[in-house]
Amino acid sequence: MWEIVISDDEDSDLRYLSDMLADVIKDICVQYNLTRYNNPLDLVKYNGKIDVAFLDISMENMNGLELGNEIKKKNPFVKLIYTTSYEEYCLKAINYVHAYAYLCKPIDMNELKYHLTALYKECKTDYIELITFNKVIDKNGYEIGSIDLIIDDIVYFDYVKSKRKILIVYKDNIYRISYVMEKLIEQLKGKHFSVNTRGQLVNLKHVEGIKGENVFMDNGDTLYLAQKRGSHFKRDLNEFMHSLHK
Repeated sequence: MWEIVISDDEDSDLRYLSDMLADVIKDICVQYNLTRYNNPLDLVKYNGKIDVAFLDISMENMNGLELGNEIKKKNPFVKLIYTTSYEEYCLKAINYVHAYAYLCKPIDMNELKYHLTALYKECKTDYIELITFNKVIDKNGYEIGSIDLIIDDIVYFDYVKSKRKILIVYKDNIYRISYVMEKLIEQLKGKHFSVNTRGQLVNLKHVEGIKGENVFMDNGDTLYLAQKRGSHFKRDLNEFMHSLHK
């Protein structure tokens, strides 16, 4: 299901695009939720998942390009589609905020349908498996209401008993969540993860090698391999490595 938001400080434009989206998406046959914001500052406060965001570039309370950057902090995989009455803004939308597309007002239904159909096909053929966590804190202490992480880019999970938190060691960040490790292990069963020691869950894709009690990860970290977990972990790693050559 797509989570779609529209932000435009002109109520008439909000209604116009909402009605047009309803007609276009009906033809594409995608389930969706749509939320409208006539004040971009209210959208900045929103911490839920966003798949597609339609943002007017010229708004009084916040520039649409700035709003797009704020949305991307919480939803790094969001598709940003900008709407504007000023065509000179379109190049900025593409170059500076990596917009998926832009639409000049008055919006043409055929153009809108073209972009949404292309987006739908892209989502079907270029599938990335994600996992969603809520109430997340990043390594800088910045609180994120909800975040989607690419499962393959998670290096390992580490339960910190003193803080009763699980660290998510990601390819370019470290996140902290309140979660149950047993639930996490069950949730990621069949996703090339294995337990190396009590309180740690390792992505086998990021293991560079094992020597004795040490597991060497591709981010430079060295993890401990518990003796009673050793045979099971090595078996999982061997099976994963063999699967890559099938």
